[in-house]
Formats: sequence, structure tokens, C-alpha cells
Amino acid sequence: MNKYDYAREIELYFTAIPTIKYKTICDKIVRTRKNKGNIYVCGNGGSMAIAEHFVTDLQKINYPAISLSNPSLLTMVSNDKSFANSFLHSLKNIIRLNDFVILFSCSGKSRNILKSIYFLKKNYIDYMVISGFGNTILNDYDKSITVVTLDGEYEQTEDIFQMIAHYIILLLKGE
Repeated sequence: MNKYDYAREIELYFTAIPTIKYKTICDKIVRTRKNKGNIYVCGNGGSMAIAEHFVTDLQKINYPAISLSNPSLLTMVSNDKSFANSFLHSLKNIIRLNDFVILFSCSGKSRNILKSIYFLKKNYIDYMVISGFGNTILNDYDKSITVVTLDGEYEQTEDIFQMIAHYIILLLKGE
């Protein structure tokens, strides 16, 4: 694939995301700040790096964003308990009803992401999942932004995740 095909592919995937999805997540972020809640963000691998960057950008524009991707805590929980509980452990200790959680997942199949979603749903905590590979996690349309990439297209999916995060920041700056 040449760079022009790659760029066209990224553009097609990004523009296929319904505009209402951006409005929904921005509304949730703004509401969380107004309600004195925190915005927690997490992801695995490359998605973790994007989640960390997104937290930095949110804090730069004065939103109460916190990363769940503390390496010391993640490795402790993974080693002493299980990787499937790596985000859940923190959520159980810090989450409140007025908080909002954003989870990035290329495949949408990581056990630590799925267990976190189950916990959030069970405890009526608001969240959104940004996932790839066309996977609509738990088929919950109002709680997800799905990037319809092919299974295994990590590079394209993660590039789009970063674009989504940056676009959300631009929208929030314009509010």
C-alpha cells in the first residue's frame, strides 16, 4: 500500500463515523465537568498511549481527566491478581456516580476492557468505548464510537483513534 492509498483509507474510516457520536461524547465530557466529576481514560498497548495523550490534552483545556494507565498499578494488579482486573481494580477504588469513563480498544475483546464495561454498567456509571475492527462492544450504540476498520488493522485504527481524540479536543475548545 502506498501512502496515498493509506491516507485515503484513513479519511474514509474517519469520515464514516456519524457526527452525532462526537456531540454525544463532548456533551458527556462537559456534563461531567459541570457535575464536578472526573473523566477517566484507559486503553491497552497503542491505545494506552493514545489514552494518555488524550488525558494530557483534556487537562490542557481544564477538564478533570485522569489516566487509569498507571504502569506501576497495572503491573501490580496484573501480577498479583489478574490482567483482566487491571482497570477494574482502580475503578472499584475511585469511581463515583458523576464520573465518566472513556475506554479505547482496537479489538473490543480485551478482558480488562470488557470487565470494566460490565462493572460500569452494573453500577450505572456513564462511559463510552472507542473501538476498532467494526466491533460494537456489547451492541450498545449510545455508548460507543466504532471505527469500521478490518480486523487486525491496528495501524489504521490507532491513527483514527488519535484523530478522534484530537477532534473531540477541537470541539471542546469551541464550546
